[in-house]
Amino acid sequence: MVLEDLCPICARRKETSLHALWHCSSLKEVRTVAKIDDPGSGLNFASFFDFVLFCQRKMEVDVFEFFCVVWWRIWYRRNNFFHSNIMLLGTDIISWAEAFAADFQGACSRDAHLGGNLGGKAGVSLGWKAPSQGFYKINTNAALNEELKISGVGVVIRDWKGNVMASLSQQIDGAWPLLGHLPLLGGKIPVCKILGAMADKYGPIFSLKLGKYPTLMVSSWEIAKDCLVINDKILATRPRIAFGKYVGYDNAIFALAPYGHYWRNIRKIAITEMMSTHRVETLKHVRSSAIDTFIRDLNMVCQDQAPKVVIMSELMEHLTFSMNLKLIAGKQFSGRDYAEENSDACRIKRAIKEAVYLSGVFVVGDAIPWLDWMDFQGVGSMKRTFKEIDSVLGSWLEQHLLTKAKDSERDFMDVLLSKLSNDDDVASMSSHTRDTIVKATAFILIFTGAESTLVAMTWVVSLLLNHPKALRAAQEELDKQVGREKWVQESDIKNLKYLQAIVKETLRLNPPGPVTGLREAMEDCQIAGYNIPKGTRLIVNIWKLHRDPRLWEDPCKFQPERFLTTHANVDYVNGLHFGYMPFSFGRRSCPGMALGLQVVHLVLARLIQGFDLSTVGGMEVDMQEGLGIDLPKLKPLEVVIQPRLASHLYQSL
Repeated sequence: MVLEDLCPICARRKETSLHALWHCSSLKEVRTVAKIDDPGSGLNFASFFDFVLFCQRKMEVDVFEFFCVVWWRIWYRRNNFFHSNIMLLGTDIISWAEAFAADFQGACSRDAHLGGNLGGKAGVSLGWKAPSQGFYKINTNAALNEELKISGVGVVIRDWKGNVMASLSQQIDGAWPLLGHLPLLGGKIPVCKILGAMADKYGPIFSLKLGKYPTLMVSSWEIAKDCLVINDKILATRPRIAFGKYVGYDNAIFALAPYGHYWRNIRKIAITEMMSTHRVETLKHVRSSAIDTFIRDLNMVCQDQAPKVVIMSELMEHLTFSMNLKLIAGKQFSGRDYAEENSDACRIKRAIKEAVYLSGVFVVGDAIPWLDWMDFQGVGSMKRTFKEIDSVLGSWLEQHLLTKAKDSERDFMDVLLSKLSNDDDVASMSSHTRDTIVKATAFILIFTGAESTLVAMTWVVSLLLNHPKALRAAQEELDKQVGREKWVQESDIKNLKYLQAIVKETLRLNPPGPVTGLREAMEDCQIAGYNIPKGTRLIVNIWKLHRDPRLWEDPCKFQPERFLTTHANVDYVNGLHFGYMPFSFGRRSCPGMALGLQVVHLVLARLIQGFDLSTVGGMEVDMQEGLGIDLPKLKPLEVVIQPRLASHLYQSL
């Protein structure tokens, strides 16, 4: 905040932190309403911080905490007046501060274990004194740089151990000219981990400037609930980015389409015809057939029943792509098809994987719109990738237009064409043509369905290989609930509680979307008590949220048992106070959750029922993550497999 020589409110004295927050004549009403006297009356202080330390020594804890909240609100009033010429009454400041203090103390008394080591400790050199165990303290600090005429005030809440629990939203130092904080998010470290480290230092809500755009970073379940429930509609739109323009059919893909009539209609069709519970049940024969082929191919590798090494990630990739292409476009491909360089199967898989990578590439125009013409990186590759995707999907669309499928054989492209058969309906919905909408929707369903399911399955097998006790326990559960004389079916999954816990724990540690896609505020709103202006962008760090030690004991350890005991009530929809949301939440949550979970559960159940799994040479699986929006495993997953059931069961598939 740049300060003028004179206080903008009283226009009598030079503005300093101490003047702005306590001595300004406009604050007399505040002190009167609060019935508090100046504790340092008659004393001179070099800075507001010295005044704070004096108050902390002289006041009772609850009085001092109330002072901190009042100072917080006074600074808010000052900024409101400075920017909007709106003056809050002293009564408003005090009533707000009283309500905040009461709510905070109530939360503390209800949940004394709210603590957890989330950030830097309070330094004893600052005069900080710990409250009693189970209680929390609100501290404030202010800084003033007379030379630069910059000042700021911060409010920090700490537990009795000195751990930072929350802080007034602040913008992080280190912004570059034009680019802002974008360079901080580059390199070989996943963005979710970079933002997680920042949250440890600055608290669960802070602001970064990504180019010209202020972007709020959130990593606590309390604030995430504020964003994804209370303000869900306000934050439901997406900003326009290069990937949506150059790869996503000019934002015709509903995942990046702005909030509105078109987005609602296409998303509704996709859910109803592809991902609803009824549709998932109707299409289970397609999933079962693809999984049967996957198991049969694995068994063929082990014809002599001896252990064999397979690249499991590659075989599961063929499975997920084949399944999704059959459901969406009616295309049936084998592993041999993916090996042929010029086949549709190989071309679409290669292009989709390139699109997944490009979706995480920084394009300078996304941050600085007036530099959109400069292709520092990404745009050329996006255009080439789109050309390949559109070529394949365009040929498939022509085939669908020429051949009308029977009702029992209709795939999603058939359904979408029938839904968009009326030109007037299409025109009223969007400026996009019918063909563009069909291709764009097919693309995003393949893009999200095949790749995210593959990543989840790769991580769950990797974790089980590194935790053989959990693998054996899951196999024992299958032997008990299903037996070894028949194959596990989707109807059996509900009885496999430990297997479900394994999947939940995998998605906690490796959520399909470690950070939410960019959201943008369509109007002014409040988040965690802070005023967020229209146009502010938002990212919720789900990866960090899933590692909150306040909610998860040993949060970085793989412990499926927690979902059978302490967290048995946690599900994918309601979560644990929003501390578990692997598929995000609200209007922009993943619509394919039900379908994806069905696939992951059945593939895992069939795989560990049908085969003993181990690592090559008894070495642990390398768990290093690669870059990308879905945090894929960096290295291919090699697995030693050996059939564990009677040979006739494999032959029956």
